Amino acid sequence: MYTFHAQGPGVGQDRGKTHMRGPPIYGWRHTFSSLANYDFLRLWLSMVLLWGGFYMQSVARGLLVYDITESSIILGLVSAGGSLPLGVFALYGGAIADRMDRKSLIQIGHGAIAVTRLVGAVSITMGFVTWELLLVVSVLQGVFVAFVNPALYAITPQIVGQEKLGNAIALNTAALSTAALAAPAVGGVLYGIVGPGGVYYAITAMAFLSMALTISIPRPKDLVDPTVSPATTGMMSGILEGLSNVWLNPLLLALLVYGLVSNHLANPFGILLPVVVVDVYHQESEAYGLLISLMGLGALIGSLVVASLGGKRRGLILVMGSFASGTALLLVASVPLYIVGAAVLVVFGFGNAVHLTLSQTLVLENVEDRFRGRTTSIFMMNAALMPFSVLLVAFAFDALGARPTMGMMATGLLVTSMVVLTTQRRIRELN
Repeated sequence: MYTFHAQGPGVGQDRGKTHMRGPPIYGWRHTFSSLANYDFLRLWLSMVLLWGGFYMQSVARGLLVYDITESSIILGLVSAGGSLPLGVFALYGGAIADRMDRKSLIQIGHGAIAVTRLVGAVSITMGFVTWELLLVVSVLQGVFVAFVNPALYAITPQIVGQEKLGNAIALNTAALSTAALAAPAVGGVLYGIVGPGGVYYAITAMAFLSMALTISIPRPKDLVDPTVSPATTGMMSGILEGLSNVWLNPLLLALLVYGLVSNHLANPFGILLPVVVVDVYHQESEAYGLLISLMGLGALIGSLVVASLGGKRRGLILVMGSFASGTALLLVASVPLYIVGAAVLVVFGFGNAVHLTLSQTLVLENVEDRFRGRTTSIFMMNAALMPFSVLLVAFAFDALGARPTMGMMATGLLVTSMVVLTTQRRIRELN
C-alpha cells in the first residue's frame, strides 16, 4: 500500500516517492487535516463549487419549469431526469475510471457539465427555453456525473494516502452537507435578483472554475505507486470483473448490501418530508425549511465527527449511525409534535451522515485500487434506484398513512442494523 504525503508548500517534493503507511491521524485538531494537502484542497474546492451549482440549479430550474408549465408532474420529471442515467451509466463510469487517467476524466466531466449549463443559460436569455430542453440538459448532466463521481472517489486515496482517506471522505460529505444548506438559499436569492438566466450563467462560471482548480492536481502516474494501467479487456468484461470482485469478497458485499438497504429505508423520508410537515405536524412551508436545515446541520456535525475519528471501532460506529437514524425515525412516527421532530431530525441527519461516510470509507479502504472506480459506481446505483423507493414509500403514505409507514421504515432500519451487529463480525470489528 502506498501513501502520498503532501503537506504545505513542499508538495511537489514528495511526488514520486514511496512512503510507508503511517497510523491513522485523528482527534478534533486533525478534523481538517486532509485540507493541508494542497492537491486535495483544490479537488475539495472543485467539488464544493460543482455541487453548490447543482443545488442552485435545482432551485432555479424548479421555479422556471413550474412557471413555464404550471405542471407538478413535468416538474417532477425534469427534476428526476438527472438521477435516471445513473442506473444506466454508473457501472460504465466506474469501469472507465479504472481504465483511464482519472484526472482527465474529472476535468472532461466538469467541462461537459459547464457546457450544458451554458446551453441552459443561453436558451433562457435568448427566449427559446422549453421544459423539454431543460429535461435534456438534466439527463446529460446525470450521464456526466455517472462518469465523474467514480473517478473523484477513486483518485482521492491516491492523493491523500490511505491513513487520511476516512478524513478526506468525511470532509467531502461535510462539503456536500454545507452546500445543501447554503446553495439553495443563494440560488433563490439570485433568482429574484437576476432571474433564471443569471443563475444559470453563475453556475456555469462555477463549473468552469471547478474544472480549472483541478489543472494542477497530479495525474495518477505522478502519484506514488499507481496501480491503474490501460485495460486489456473489453468494457463489459471489466464491469463483470468489478462485480465479481465484490461478489467474491464477503466484507465488501456485506458493506455494500448494508449500505443499499439502509439508504433505501432512510432516505425516502427526507424526500417526502413535506408530507410529514403538512399531514403529521400541520405546519406550513416555513416549518419545512427549518426541518431541512436542522437535518442538514445534523449531517454536517456527523461528517465532522467522522473526520476526527481514528481507526478504532469504525465498523461498530457505522452500525451505531444506522441505529441513530432508525431510532430518530421511530420517534418521528411515534410522537406527532413539531418541536420533537425538530430536535430528532438533527439526530436523523447525524446518523445518516455517519453511516454514509463510514460506509464509503471502509469500502474504499478494503478494495484494491484497480477496482475502486467500479466499486464506487455500485454505490452510485443507490441514487438511480432511489426514485423507485420514494415512489413505493409515497404509495404507502397514501394507503397506510405517514406515521405507520415511517414506523415500518424505522423498524426495518433497526432490524437490519441488529442483524448486521449480531451476524457480521467482519463489519463489527473493522478498524
